[in-house]
Amino acid sequence: FQSSLNALKKSYLQKIPEKIQKLRDFVQNLKISDDPKDTNSAMQNSEFLRFLHSFKGSSGTYGFSNLHILCQKLEQIIKKELQNQNYLRKEVVDYIQLWIEIIEGCIEKESLTFEVKKKDWDRLNQMEEYLKNL
Repeated sequence: FQSSLNALKKSYLQKIPEKIQKLRDFVQNLKISDDPKDTNSAMQNSEFLRFLHSFKGSSGTYGFSNLHILCQKLEQIIKKELQNQNYLRKEVVDYIQLWIEIIEGCIEKESLTFEVKKKDWDRLNQMEEYLKNL
């Protein structure tokens, strides 16, 4: 059973770079727009959130709780940001880019782990505090 589980985890870890690239593509295509009538921006953000929600769920299912938590934090930040407008501010896009950078550095394919260093948690928490105070 354990060897089957490890094979599934390894397969999932190998797919994470694809998911990260898709997140990068979303970020690159995000229009930073403050026009409330910009439905393209709203649709892009909705699609981005759906993808992120799926990423969060699958990471939890495969036992990568740190990745699940990181996805959950990002999902909450984006949802909060989109409560009052249909666009993401530049500062939030910067946070997403930092988040992606940290995710890439956490994948340990050889040991089938996903470890987040304390300094990276601190960087994300510091940026979250900054966003709260905008």
